[in-house]
Amino acid sequence: MAFPGINSRLLDYFRGNSLLAEPMALTSFAFYVFFAISILEVPQQNKKMNRFLNTLAISCLGYSILYILSFKFIFSFEPYLFSIVRLILFPVCIYGLVWIYRSIHSPVKFYFLIGSIAYFLGALLASLRYIDVPFPFHLIGNLTSTAYFEIGILLQALFFAMALGQRMVLLHEEKLASDQALIEQLRKTHQISLDINKALEIEVQSRVSELIQVKEDLQEEEKERLKADLMNSEIRAKQAQVNPHFIYNSMNALKYMIQQNHNKEAVSYLVRFSRMIRVLLEDTEEITIPLTKEIEYIQNYLELEKERFKGFQYSIEVDENLPIYNIPIPPLLLQPLAEQTIWEYLSSNEENLKELRILVFKRKETIIISIYNEGLHNPNPLKLEDREGVKLARERIDLFNKQSSKYHLELYTHHMISADRMKEPYPNLALIYRLKKVDSINLK
Repeated sequence: MAFPGINSRLLDYFRGNSLLAEPMALTSFAFYVFFAISILEVPQQNKKMNRFLNTLAISCLGYSILYILSFKFIFSFEPYLFSIVRLILFPVCIYGLVWIYRSIHSPVKFYFLIGSIAYFLGALLASLRYIDVPFPFHLIGNLTSTAYFEIGILLQALFFAMALGQRMVLLHEEKLASDQALIEQLRKTHQISLDINKALEIEVQSRVSELIQVKEDLQEEEKERLKADLMNSEIRAKQAQVNPHFIYNSMNALKYMIQQNHNKEAVSYLVRFSRMIRVLLEDTEEITIPLTKEIEYIQNYLELEKERFKGFQYSIEVDENLPIYNIPIPPLLLQPLAEQTIWEYLSSNEENLKELRILVFKRKETIIISIYNEGLHNPNPLKLEDREGVKLARERIDLFNKQSSKYHLELYTHHMISADRMKEPYPNLALIYRLKKVDSINLK
């Protein structure tokens, strides 16, 4: 016995039972078709073939059920039905195998086709033997129809087992490849995470550096602002030193006129003095004013001095091509310089009280403001340098130069100036005004 514990009579019963033999054969064929659909993955590759094979399998199952239910009515026609079913089924199966061969791409297709051919050859020989068709069966063993069919099923099972083994190998390789891809993806994800963390770290460091830089810039700006405020306060303080000195001298002059009963001159002087005080108060908070306004102011001042000193004359000459309205200058810078020139060289000796000339002209990129006294040719430079007005003017010029990024002022006294470098007449004081990016002219 091939299978201990199984009664051979049961097997013989199924083999020789006409009621169950045909339904069992077609039912096994139907499950064979379902197996083919699954192992070849037909639904994923060809929807039309999938419908065809499913229809074929379901038709075989339906025929098997009808065969059992109507067996007693068709028993006498059973050999004819067997032949008709095989005549229909074999061509359909050959068509299906050809379609699978041409349309389906699967690594187990070869094993499936060889197993299917063995199955159908066994079924064909069994069918020919069953209906007793003349055939040289003695050349192929002269077996019963059941034996030929079982040999076909055996060969089919062998090749299908090889197909399943190949499928398992492929699934294992796919799993390994999938696992390897997953490992590689995890590695890439980990690397990306490291790169992102590194980029974030760099970004954080960059942001921190930017914040530190912004903080330092703000501190530097605040420092510069405080420095500028301090410098502006110092500039205003120096300007404030000019105002009391000028007012004190003017009030003394006004007092002298009143004491001498020069009432008409005193009134005229007072009117002009009040105008100057008004301008003085308007500009007291300004760091710089246009050179035009400074010249207007010095002109009013010289008018006051002209009323004090009989015979005193002055002139202000400005180069007409010079845009003095665009040139900034500390307010009241020229007044103490002109005042020192007058008081140093004119007040002590009225015979020298001649014309005071102020020249404003341009030489190359340098603007020169010269103050000249026609009545003096050999002034004492040391005495002039010690004067409070000149010292105060130098301090205010130094503050202006520190604050201004575009312009630079220099003050030269008589002994510091070469006459061949200066327009005639030869000045007692010269204010050199230039752009910081342009070299000053050599006046030494």
